[in-house]
Amino acid sequence: MSVSELYEKSPLTLWYRQPSREGHQGWEEDALPIGNGELGCKIFGGIRRERIQFNEKSLWSGSTLGEGGNSNGNKNGDFGESLRRIRKLLARKNYAEARENMTRLQGDETGLGAYQSFGDLFLEFTEPGMDAADVTEYERGLSLEDGTAWVRYRRQEQIYERSCFASFPAQAAVFRLHGNFTEVRIRMDIHQKLETIDRTVDGICLSGQVAEKDAAGLRFAVTLRVKSDGEQTVCGEELVITHASEICMYLAAATDYGWEYPRYRRKAKITELVSDRTEQAVQKGYDRLYQEHLQDYVPLFSRVSLELGQEPNTIPADALLASVQNGQESRLLEVLLFQYGRYLILSSSRAGGLPANLQGVWNDQNAPAWQSDYHLNINLQMNYWLSLNTNLPETMLPLFSYINQCLVIPGRETAWRYTGIGDGDSHSPTGWMTHTQNNIFGHTGPGSDWRWGWAPAVGAFLLQNTFDYYRFTQDIDMLEKEIYPAMEECARLWSQLLTEDEETGELLCSPCFSPEHGPVTAGNTFDETMVWQLYHDVLEASDALCAGWREYAVDKNLIALIRAQFPRIIPCTVGDWGQIREWREEDTWKNRGFDDQDVQDRHRHFSHLMGVYPGQYINAQRPELMEAARISMRDRGEEGPSWSMALRIGVWARLLDGNAAFHALQSLIRHNTMNNLWGYHPPFQIDGNLGLSAGIGEMLLQSHDHCIHILPALPDAWKREGSFQGLLARGNITVDAQWKQGKIRSIRLRSGSDSQFLLRFADQEKEICMRDGEERFFEL
Repeated sequence: MSVSELYEKSPLTLWYRQPSREGHQGWEEDALPIGNGELGCKIFGGIRRERIQFNEKSLWSGSTLGEGGNSNGNKNGDFGESLRRIRKLLARKNYAEARENMTRLQGDETGLGAYQSFGDLFLEFTEPGMDAADVTEYERGLSLEDGTAWVRYRRQEQIYERSCFASFPAQAAVFRLHGNFTEVRIRMDIHQKLETIDRTVDGICLSGQVAEKDAAGLRFAVTLRVKSDGEQTVCGEELVITHASEICMYLAAATDYGWEYPRYRRKAKITELVSDRTEQAVQKGYDRLYQEHLQDYVPLFSRVSLELGQEPNTIPADALLASVQNGQESRLLEVLLFQYGRYLILSSSRAGGLPANLQGVWNDQNAPAWQSDYHLNINLQMNYWLSLNTNLPETMLPLFSYINQCLVIPGRETAWRYTGIGDGDSHSPTGWMTHTQNNIFGHTGPGSDWRWGWAPAVGAFLLQNTFDYYRFTQDIDMLEKEIYPAMEECARLWSQLLTEDEETGELLCSPCFSPEHGPVTAGNTFDETMVWQLYHDVLEASDALCAGWREYAVDKNLIALIRAQFPRIIPCTVGDWGQIREWREEDTWKNRGFDDQDVQDRHRHFSHLMGVYPGQYINAQRPELMEAARISMRDRGEEGPSWSMALRIGVWARLLDGNAAFHALQSLIRHNTMNNLWGYHPPFQIDGNLGLSAGIGEMLLQSHDHCIHILPALPDAWKREGSFQGLLARGNITVDAQWKQGKIRSIRLRSGSDSQFLLRFADQEKEICMRDGEERFFEL
């Protein structure tokens, strides 16, 4: 029996006929990821040597407030003096001098640190005849359906198998090897400063501290337990196993990171913690852990299915990708990528941990690009758009903890330092502010270069994600306790921070800078759209709380002020050539109204269109803005990094242009996707993958404009035949649909809450009222 026959590959399997390359290039482009939210591994699938690079998401360098001069980026704050000065210059249209003064609003990066690589686990198969030339029928792969990575090959009539998964219930990574192993040497290399080393015949336990120049870093521990039917001995730094046919390994890692400001440390005996996890894993064994993993993972992942008439999964993923990159199309690859995003968010964001960062949970560098941090001018937001429309709202829970503990509390001091609003008491809900660059220690101040670092509206941008959680789930307890307080407090800041335009009476954000290019202005479209959406959502949320007899959670005086200010916020206007203006002063095609080299043609960010997607301001009720947005999208071009192409998918879908959305999808696959199907900025960023899945969801189902719209942006390439099951719409409605020749054949709706909405499909509209638990089926 061949290896291929042993493992029948489903349509949701990434598989390959050769191991990953070694080194960083292989890590980024070839190796396959597993993860349980906090612990992530990259599996290389080598023959003579298997490399398993692993991470724990809270392993950061950097320091906390007060250590080594760390001010959370607030060192240059002058309590609003510079902000008021720049505002006056902008009001007088003195743009050049305003720009010169923007250095006063720069922060610092003292103690910022970076997400770290924890280490590598190496397995050396030392007997002769264990090279690529000595084996046949080699395959490795990743099954999205059960979250398991595997390696299989034949050597001298013996089949060798490895399988592994990262268990959320066990908080451990689990590995099993089958074969005829004369000798296996196991070594663990840690990429941090070690203090204690304990190697026994049963495994390895290491602990230490992240090395910091000016302050004590996080403490960490990792334990590997090994069980086999062979003989186990210790030889120097290696655990040696001889004459074994089965080897099981159990890996757990942790740090003393804690959520509480300002120390962000917990009192925990982390070596005992990880040792207990691996001991419990050993007691249960691989088979039981696998069953518990399936019981946890499969019900989540299997909520959504997508059929586009895809071809059978008969060629390796890298060959399939190459065919598309050479001009072919593949429905299989499109479905794989859609479900891969769902797999990646499940693997990098689970309850109790930190949210997915720029690389999710995977990182093999101690100085990664952009610190592998939390970027808030679009990247963190994009990470979580798929959580809702592809029906994985549980993956958003880490985001709430992060906002409330790492942004809101330290963000009160940032607001005070840079605007003068507040009293410096981190426990007083006077208003909070954060900017583009954030870590896990409360760094909320502006970045060290104002051209990307000053971004006062990104906190409001992030809160769109959290209120959408309520819209999709209708969880009013979560709205009251975790979501609304941060929204209301952010609105409290902006209710004092907006400034009046003396000519028009509009309320403007000032100063602002459209990410990440152009002039310094008052009232650019990005910032105005963010504050408009924040006010819109706060008013809707307060109405929901009051209707739910929770008036005590609402500051009614603030709501009255916001309600009065709201009509004076104008998010965007149409320019001279029919475009959505990015800046209020924008006019001509050539220079956008500014003689300024920082206005970049076809820039990767098109932040002035966030009112189309993911926002709600530009929709079918404002057709003139929809048309202007189409003009702006065409002006922005068709190229960009992976996250920018994913954003294009969503924006074109909201503009109801399925073919343009599909073109952006194909461009992302052809120009920004690597062999392991990770998105490429360059380098790897996970938002491209996660944004792609969300964008495909928008092509198939939309619910942002008070109706559930089925197949709003179906491209010609998908019209022949298809179906989806389990996509989630706002109002807590789960939707299935089937179509043929571009026409909907059936719709199934399942309500998780009492709900009333407009159902739109093809050229029909129906008013629908459903009770919690009710199901409706339409056959057309």
